[in-house]
Amino acid sequence: MNNVTLENKIENFFLRFTSLKYKKNEIIIRGGDIPQGVFFLKSGYVRVYTLSIEGKELTLNIFKPGSYFPLNWVFSNYPNYYYFEAMTPVTLYRANPENVQVFLKENSDVTYELTQRILSGLQGMMARIEHLMFGNAQTRIVSVLLMVTSRFGIRDKNGQVKISIKLTHQEIANMAGISRETATKEISELKKMKLIDQDKRFLVILDHKQLEEELIEKFLSRSTFSYTF
Repeated sequence: MNNVTLENKIENFFLRFTSLKYKKNEIIIRGGDIPQGVFFLKSGYVRVYTLSIEGKELTLNIFKPGSYFPLNWVFSNYPNYYYFEAMTPVTLYRANPENVQVFLKENSDVTYELTQRILSGLQGMMARIEHLMFGNAQTRIVSVLLMVTSRFGIRDKNGQVKISIKLTHQEIANMAGISRETATKEISELKKMKLIDQDKRFLVILDHKQLEEELIEKFLSRSTFSYTF
């Protein structure tokens, strides 16, 4: 009987290739550079961001262990315009794109799971775009908090959710597309409302349902966002 999980299958494939380590804040791939391969994230967290003409950062995604990137470059040959930065010390394995393509073609279960990831990510990205375009500072912050909760949240027996990745106010601001000062102000307001708290540098969502209601109230329709937790 084969007890190999999908996660094990993906990891075992990448572990055959070159191992790399990056320190916190080191750039793994620069915008405009040709990636040197497909990276599998064994440990740590990696953020993807873009830069405006003025040099302002907007964080587009955060990868957690088990992720592999940049897949858009592998399948489309489009130039890479994004920066991939280690948010923490990370360990990566780098495979060449040809091997990854063969692996995905030969393993339909992995490809199916990848498609699910992409579609889920697309839904979340569409919600974020809507909130960035039409939301105020508070709805942008709430949208970010719900997104990171869905991806990194750990619920305790009391129903509170601890976000397992440490995020500074600047990092939250970069995800929300606002200044650090504005992010700090809005986070403080949410703390006063007893919707969130902080355990050292870990954010804690005290009332996940009410946080969702804050966003629904501003956008009127539950269909405008989808952060399942």
